[in-house]
Amino acid sequence: MNHFWTITAVTLSSAYGTSRLKSLWRGGGKQKLKAVLAVLGVMLLLGGLEGSLGMMFYGLFNSVPMPALRQTLFSAIVMAGMLMVFVFGIFYALGMLYTRDMELLLSMPVKKKTIYAAKLTATLITETAVFALFLLPAYVAYGVIARFTVQYALSVLLILALGPCIPFMLSNLIASLLMSIAAFSRHRERILTIGGFLLMIVYFVSVQLISGGGENQLGALLTGGWIKTVTGLFPPAYWAASALTAAGYKGMMHLMLFVFTAVAAYVLCIVFTGAAFNRMAAHMGDVPKATRKKAGRAVPMRQRRRVQAVFIKEWKTVLRSPVYAMNGLVSVVFAPLLFIMFGVMTMSELDADMIAEMIDLLNIGTMVPYIILLAGGISALMGSINTAGMTVYSREGESVYLLLTLPGAAQAYCMGKLLFSLSVTAAAVLACVPVFVLLYKMPVLLALGIAAFALLVDLPGMLLFTLLDMAYPRLHWDSEQAAIKKNLNAVISMFAGFALLGLLGFGTGYMIYLGVSEWAALGAVALLCAVVSIALFFALRALTDKLTARMGSR
Repeated sequence: MNHFWTITAVTLSSAYGTSRLKSLWRGGGKQKLKAVLAVLGVMLLLGGLEGSLGMMFYGLFNSVPMPALRQTLFSAIVMAGMLMVFVFGIFYALGMLYTRDMELLLSMPVKKKTIYAAKLTATLITETAVFALFLLPAYVAYGVIARFTVQYALSVLLILALGPCIPFMLSNLIASLLMSIAAFSRHRERILTIGGFLLMIVYFVSVQLISGGGENQLGALLTGGWIKTVTGLFPPAYWAASALTAAGYKGMMHLMLFVFTAVAAYVLCIVFTGAAFNRMAAHMGDVPKATRKKAGRAVPMRQRRRVQAVFIKEWKTVLRSPVYAMNGLVSVVFAPLLFIMFGVMTMSELDADMIAEMIDLLNIGTMVPYIILLAGGISALMGSINTAGMTVYSREGESVYLLLTLPGAAQAYCMGKLLFSLSVTAAAVLACVPVFVLLYKMPVLLALGIAAFALLVDLPGMLLFTLLDMAYPRLHWDSEQAAIKKNLNAVISMFAGFALLGLLGFGTGYMIYLGVSEWAALGAVALLCAVVSIALFFALRALTDKLTARMGSR
């Protein structure tokens, strides 16, 4: 049992950076100040997020006077939290089972089931924290409107603590199935990467099929038909919502059903997925035959330019790692899927004549700038979710110190990594072009114009985020998931990217409101992004040598 708690604590400490904070606190005055500022920054970020969600949920509940409709809305919120745990839990599970420290743990005199139970518990605690951060504002907002009771408070505590267990069990079963297949194949990384992306696509298609149904979505939500369809496939979400909205015997019975199911799900998760982990652990140290064959002969050195070599090396590194690929390239899948889902959902509720009229609008000159602004803004938003590009130096880990031993290589590395970052964003944006042309019947030039505008809007952010990761890389990590998914640089960059896009959108709308023509507003945004990008590019080149040399002192 001591081994279980030790591994769990070490995993959580690594995930949340508490060991780093402790080391800073033991240092001098500047180090303690960094620790205090880091804690305050996280508290402000979480406080702002929770406050914003609380105000949004309060407005939703307050605008719905009927108790039955509030229960429907609460069911939808609980269901959204569980679905979030389910889909992202697959990636958490794969990252947990495929980490660099696993081979070290398996070589220690500790039972495999203890290692697995500790890793599973640590990951479940993380999922519980995310689940609670999302749903706690809804619980508080509903409690303020419907008044708090002892039964309601007890239900909230139990649902927050046990809510992720059921979807997390399902996600771990799927992840274990993938791991069981991959454990016996020499193409382990490819199976996990492709399987993870296929699961992501299947998830979104399934949600669309479940919630579509060919009926009016708003009417289905108001009458409870939509949520009954979804919760009919997943009753625990309805039990949780009913435990919170129903008083007396009915609420307590649904709460007991939910608690029993959640505890049983966690126990079953350990029992059934543990067997798959044992099979995977037995083959974790194996080297695929193809790799051994290549390692046995000398590979001739190809003459490539350094920038090109770094660019190709970055893509190979990401594609060979399931954790990097599924977390860093998610926008390449999300961006076109978003437009496909929106188009299919919209067209399913319109007749052929209305669809034809909407398509004809695309050929009207006055609508073109608005289409570029709307579609380009959404494409830019999806393209900015580029965690692989936001962690180009952090992902190097300890090997980044090799840069210090190669004369003149810092500039080439920087340009190669920047080119890789831009290529990921470009892949996400350009993946939307066929959707615009084939599904929305857009002219090819208009679709390409939307992509060009989105790329130009994203360019300053990608330059700035590369500079940020170069200046403050997270080089000390023990798992690939910690390097990319639990990297503070990626979090800061993502929120900063959203803020930059929001400011650009607000500025464009305000210019049009003041009477500036739509094309002039588009031109002003494009010119501003181009000027800022040029300035950031030269600043990046000027600071590369200095910041790279500073990595050696970290």
